[in-house]
Amino acid sequence: MFYGDERNKEAFEYNCAVHKELMSICNPLFINLGVKNFRYMKIYNNYKYISLGTNLNYLKAYLQNITQPGKFLEPSKIYSNGLMDSSNFYNFLWPAQYKLHKEDPAYSLIYEFDIWYGFTISRIGTDYIETWAFTADRESTEMPHFYLKNTNVFKCFVLYFEGKVQEILNKMPKSALATFITPFDMNINSFNTPNIEGIFNFFKSLDLSNFPIIANDLTVRLTNKELECFTHISLGSTAKQVGKLLSISSRTVETHFKSIKEKLGRHYKSDITSIIPHEQLLLLKNIFLMKENGNGKRHEKIS
Repeated sequence: MFYGDERNKEAFEYNCAVHKELMSICNPLFINLGVKNFRYMKIYNNYKYISLGTNLNYLKAYLQNITQPGKFLEPSKIYSNGLMDSSNFYNFLWPAQYKLHKEDPAYSLIYEFDIWYGFTISRIGTDYIETWAFTADRESTEMPHFYLKNTNVFKCFVLYFEGKVQEILNKMPKSALATFITPFDMNINSFNTPNIEGIFNFFKSLDLSNFPIIANDLTVRLTNKELECFTHISLGSTAKQVGKLLSISSRTVETHFKSIKEKLGRHYKSDITSIIPHEQLLLLKNIFLMKENGNGKRHEKIS
């Protein structure tokens, strides 16, 4: 029997109807990664939402009793407390201390059903917020560390899930959308902007002039522009591409690179571009891009 808010009854019935298909998609998580529960949500700005989950008992209780996502798990909190990665996903690790959130019905419900140590990947759409939540139980104390060490594994599952779940979503009737009946903060841009400014200011404050490059027993120091040209060319960009990115001529780029070769005592491009490991070059590239984005000047990226 479905008690509580009747408007969510069809949402639960649809979950029951597709539960076998959903479990089949999610079984690799449960068998191999120690995940105990999975939940997908897509919350629209009119407070309607899609909710698909592998724990039907919890989902039933949620649809019956929860009128808003809760002060801790509402979208604006996920985005204000989460971390955005390079693929525009937000990664959110939870819970915090339970005693701080006992007054939150949604938070209390996950505690009641022993759905704990969660990792949520979220993405912003034009009129919705999409989340993929991976959870364990209160005994799985090692899971937060596992999530952090293997974030890309879970992002790969999100990509896999998006492909596999399309048939389930395509046949879902509009009447199976659930509804939050209590207003909450959907403003994903309401989080603390000074923190974002602080990140840009951090990168802007990094002084990369006179930066040391070590080749065998020789240490040379490059200017800021030399290092920037060196980084992009070592990652495979042409002088013309680098010039466009740095708003200088390709001839100037070549002049900088000639200076680098003279300082290192090398004559061939291949002898120079292999000096710094690829992963360190990528980090240097990100530093330069963040410095310039913080200045509001350049936003084009060289792939």
